[in-house]
Amino acid sequence: MKDASPGMIAHLGSEVTTLAVCLRIECVDGLVLAVTDHDLPLTIDGLTYEPALDITAVTSASDMSVGNLDAEGLIDSAGITAQDIETGKYDGAAVEVFEVNWKSPQLGRLQLRRGHIGEAIPEGARWRFEVRDLVQRYTQQIVELTSITCRADLGDARCGAGLEALEVSGIVQTVTSRRTFTDSARTEVDGYFDHGKVTFISGLNTGLSMEVKLYQVGALELHLPMPYAIEPGDLYEVTPGCDKLFATCRDRYGNQNNFRGEPHLPGEHAFEFRVPPPSS
Repeated sequence: MKDASPGMIAHLGSEVTTLAVCLRIECVDGLVLAVTDHDLPLTIDGLTYEPALDITAVTSASDMSVGNLDAEGLIDSAGITAQDIETGKYDGAAVEVFEVNWKSPQLGRLQLRRGHIGEAIPEGARWRFEVRDLVQRYTQQIVELTSITCRADLGDARCGAGLEALEVSGIVQTVTSRRTFTDSARTEVDGYFDHGKVTFISGLNTGLSMEVKLYQVGALELHLPMPYAIEPGDLYEVTPGCDKLFATCRDRYGNQNNFRGEPHLPGEHAFEFRVPPPSS
């Protein structure tokens, strides 16, 4: 119980315990949310934990595999909304899970898990967060590996290509779904906006962006549906994309000097295995 306060250790040793599980979420933008499985709000260190939490699917292991747990609750409880989930507000948020004595929260806590939200999912009237523990960090790549494709993103500091001059705006004309719409003013060649980004500047999706999956003259298909309906008359801005190949970097953007890949590095295909002739 190295993660338990002295007050909690004493309480856990008593014949009857009054425990509540608490979940503290700190989003990437600094917003802090707090929920508990207790039936009344709890105030801990000046933060109010709202009663809107179920903990399920808890897994832990001693072999350095990633431990997980699922946290669930009601949409709009503790300020957790479907819109924020769908727009990725909680992705990667830091999470702390602990127990307290709900009769005397000031006695301290028993730390259960620290980690981050790996996946946030709205399920009808409920939300579900998959919480991955800190071991997840050990499974992540922390250095760059050589690759045939570029490791920079189009327009970022390492790429250096100026997207401002390439960005165009338009007006949605017809809508098939939250993923597809048309604009006859888009006369660029097929594939020009593939892997690019659409940002809506009016309508229900104002300020929201999505990557372009497929572009054909006058029609755009997005990788994922927008959180809200796209409507005729919505204004948008779109930037071209890049498939991260050297030829595209050179021929479309003239930016080959900033290409962050190794297209000419021999790969496995360059090796030729031969069986040596039998010795005489």
